[in-house]
Amino acid sequence: MSRQKEIMDLALTYIQTRGVNGFSFADLADDIGIKKASIHYYFKSKANLIEAVLEAYYTAYFDRLKTGETGQRLDDLRFFTSIYRENLPQDKVCLCTDLSMETRHLDDEVNEMVGQFFRDNVSWLSRYMKNDEAERFYATIQGAQVMARSLGVDYFDAVVEQELNKI
Repeated sequence: MSRQKEIMDLALTYIQTRGVNGFSFADLADDIGIKKASIHYYFKSKANLIEAVLEAYYTAYFDRLKTGETGQRLDDLRFFTSIYRENLPQDKVCLCTDLSMETRHLDDEVNEMVGQFFRDNVSWLSRYMKNDEAERFYATIQGAQVMARSLGVDYFDAVVEQELNKI
């Protein structure tokens, strides 16, 4: 694993568990065992790091979504929701969900990328349902994962099943 990827992977974990203001370059350097200046070699600022983490996440997410497609509506929707579920046991949610709750602390480019991530998800879902249904379904899944942090993974599972049973 390259040092840059190692930094980005740890930053992703920090963002998903601590939020963007819950860590510093010093935290990353200490946990990786390098000097803080080494992180600045790869990323000029925390905003650059967040943008790089988001770009990598965005690409990996949609690549994964494509690889899980079967063309079967219910199977594809179950796969879609499973991606959101998989982080919940580690008390994490989707990166973009976390970032959307911190828009005041992010630059415009990151906020636009987060918005595009959401729009692209709704677009993907619109292949299986009307656009307004896709928006509602996606908002429900987003909210359920946030609420699962307090109410547990079983809550998320129950909400997903309720939503899928409506389809």
